[in-house]
Amino acid sequence: DDVQIQFYGVMKQFYGPGGSCPNPVVDWYQQMSSKALSYAATLPNYRYYIAEGSVHTLLRSPSFYSESSGGISFTEWLDDMLDNRGGRHGHGGGDWRNAACPGCLIQLSCP
Repeated sequence: DDVQIQFYGVMKQFYGPGGSCPNPVVDWYQQMSSKALSYAATLPNYRYYIAEGSVHTLLRSPSFYSESSGGISFTEWLDDMLDNRGGRHGHGGGDWRNAACPGCLIQLSCP
């Protein structure tokens, strides 16, 4: 996500160390992927959908209807999220699951 990487780079420059990699693109990616996996493992109401590419807001993008990652289209994933509302508070029901494009959660090494 180009926009998030740019903001992360500015934040890292002015407000703190972030991760250990000086390359903001790799550092952002390392932080994003490790947090997504960690939150998914520990928070029952957390799900992620990580699409390939650098689009910042898929909800407003023309690819909203064509995006497919991790074996599920974004519109289907969003529908599953909405179907999971109600008394369950994200604790199950429906097929709402984590999804990521192939290779989107691999660990990158810092150059």
